[in-house]
Amino acid sequence: MEDQIPLYTRAKDTADALRKELPEELRQPKVAIICGSGLGGLQYTINEGVRFEKSYSEIQNWARSTGKFSRHPSR
Repeated sequence: MEDQIPLYTRAKDTADALRKELPEELRQPKVAIICGSGLGGLQYTINEGVRFEKSYSEIQNWARSTGKFSRHPSR
């Protein structure tokens, strides 16, 4: 059913839902960065101001990983 909703509509709905959760000073961003777990520390190198974090699994319309992975591939 979700595939029948146009991609733009799903993206806009997701952005609108996230915007409602943001602190007031972040609701009109000029830039947003979505980082996977490997780049999570990037946020601390850009700006020491207000931040917003949310797990991928909590984001409306966001794709879910179907792969299995290990934090330590060599083990």
